[in-house]
Amino acid sequence: MMQKYSNILDNYLANYISLDDKFGIVTGESGLVLLLAQLYHYKKNQKYLHQMDLLIDKITAKKKSDFSLGYGWCGFAWVLFQIEKLKILENINEWLIELDFIIEKEFWLMMNNENLDYFDGASGLLFYFLEKDESSDKINKMVDAYIKSVTEKIENNNWEKEDFDPLEKKYCKTINLGTPHGIPGLLLITLLIHQNKLYDCQNIINQLIDVLLLFKTKDENLEYNFPSRIIDGRKTISDMAWCYGDLMIGYGILKAGYLLNDDSYKNYAMEILTESLTRGNQRKDNLILCHGYTSLSHIYKSIFKMTGDSRFKVRSEYWQKASIDFFEKSHYHNLNPDKYEEFKQDPSLFFGFSGFFLSLLAWEYGDNTEWINCLLL
Repeated sequence: MMQKYSNILDNYLANYISLDDKFGIVTGESGLVLLLAQLYHYKKNQKYLHQMDLLIDKITAKKKSDFSLGYGWCGFAWVLFQIEKLKILENINEWLIELDFIIEKEFWLMMNNENLDYFDGASGLLFYFLEKDESSDKINKMVDAYIKSVTEKIENNNWEKEDFDPLEKKYCKTINLGTPHGIPGLLLITLLIHQNKLYDCQNIINQLIDVLLLFKTKDENLEYNFPSRIIDGRKTISDMAWCYGDLMIGYGILKAGYLLNDDSYKNYAMEILTESLTRGNQRKDNLILCHGYTSLSHIYKSIFKMTGDSRFKVRSEYWQKASIDFFEKSHYHNLNPDKYEEFKQDPSLFFGFSGFFLSLLAWEYGDNTEWINCLLL
């Protein structure tokens, strides 16, 4: 599969646009570092290793200012942790020890600022440490503080924040129901904590699901169950995507059902997820990981692994094929040229070509897919 597109990828690698001030997994070149590492792992072509080394040197020379998972040093550290598993670089652990110390300090600053965002806040930093599957006083203190903060938000019903609405062109009171910036992300991180047996989160998981269910739409004419945001009391439309909508809310409730052995959660989630099987994705930038076809394939595969229901395996394969078909139409037949130009110039994991090509490698080889955990699956 990758061999077919190797010349196209080489062209991307030679002509992408570098963002000097961003190097996380949402924007920046950290995702490209991971792609180059996996390409070398599978293809054993020295050009990929050489370009990866140059890119790592470039990133490590940057000023240490942004420490978020999405845009800064935590994203780069997470990529290094993934590469360490491939055993193609020495001394990675030395870099990680230094970065971990700084990221831990930043976590506490974010917690003091009540910033629990996944891309740009404490949830992303905690995810990084949870990925390392360590049990230590440091991790336990971070988890305790995070759980305390989520509990306070539940008790105070503190979900609104001032956010800019591009339609209204002003800041509005907003409740976010998206994965990276809203309540579902808090649920998914809490589920990881419970899964890793770092804290008994059953009550908090129950409460977060109760909160989510308060925002379920009651309009039977709509094909979605949950809006993406609630802006000044107005529920916004929702689509099929990783970053917002029914799919990840349904996934979170389903996972809660299995972790807590709660059939009511399983059954409710299966209703939502089964309804999603016939829905399409209306977004035009369908190649990117954040709200494109590739992540839909990964999500449905995870649901299949959890449930054993072959319908979700079929749907995963459907979105896999849709991703590849859309890529070929974009490249060979000039479909949606403006979006395609943005895609091929962006090396990032979530918004650029690295996420797509890493997905191709995952579909072709079926191993070294732990990076997909960044979708909180």
